[in-house]
Amino acid sequence: MSTFSRLFVWPITSVEGAHLLAQRAIWALETDQPGASRLASMALLFAAESARFAADRSVQYHGGYGFSEEYDIQLYHRHATAWILQLGDPAAEYARLADAEGLDALTLTRVADALGVQQPALYRHIDGYDDLIRSLGLRGRELLAERLSEAAQGVAGEDAVRSLGDAWRSVVRDAPGLYAATDRYPCAGDDELEAAVERVVNVIARSLAGFDLDDGQRIHVAQALRSAFHGFAHLESGDGHPHPHDLEVSFAGLVDLLMAGIRHLERTGESR
Repeated sequence: MSTFSRLFVWPITSVEGAHLLAQRAIWALETDQPGASRLASMALLFAAESARFAADRSVQYHGGYGFSEEYDIQLYHRHATAWILQLGDPAAEYARLADAEGLDALTLTRVADALGVQQPALYRHIDGYDDLIRSLGLRGRELLAERLSEAAQGVAGEDAVRSLGDAWRSVVRDAPGLYAATDRYPCAGDDELEAAVERVVNVIARSLAGFDLDDGQRIHVAQALRSAFHGFAHLESGDGHPHPHDLEVSFAGLVDLLMAGIRHLERTGESR
């Protein structure tokens, strides 16, 4: 699927389809057609999902600006998310269980029990276990991009780097199941997941505007920061730092090392 189709054609088609389905539901209700209430429920669900889909693609297209309060895109995205939550979002239950019980404990049977439905009913929302993990990984990356964007507001330079690192660690602490899912499903070849990863990198890169770096250098530094923060947070969440030392001191030292590399790049224009 081309980038143009992913960002424009499919969202527009989805919204137009929702509009037509809503019109059909209205006609069925006004003329007392059999199954009118079922058609209205279908129209509501499809319209809510289409709104969220279109808003998400708009955020992807605009990058970090899509999360900025100066633009209305973030408002549309929040509204679209709220609409579908009013219907009861199965993905929210998946995420809650993954965070509360651990990703390894998450099975389709466990999810069905928590939702109070038969397991076959889940296939209206997901294609199977792999799709469940993929959806959680996507949701985890979206949460990460949102937290990073919020953390980067109103700060610059070294403060921005530290704020991004703190935000990254907060996601792992607050949503351990969602974050674990980001490593469980391969991104390569999946346009939606690749775009979510790119959005995270772009948010970090935009926060580096206060440094004397060109566009290419900012992307490389953003990727380095992503790798460092991910590694530290991943080890922290899995007891990968067994020694009885203050992790806050260790993390501050990591940021100091990263800053030394950025300053070197500013002075010389070259990485070590």
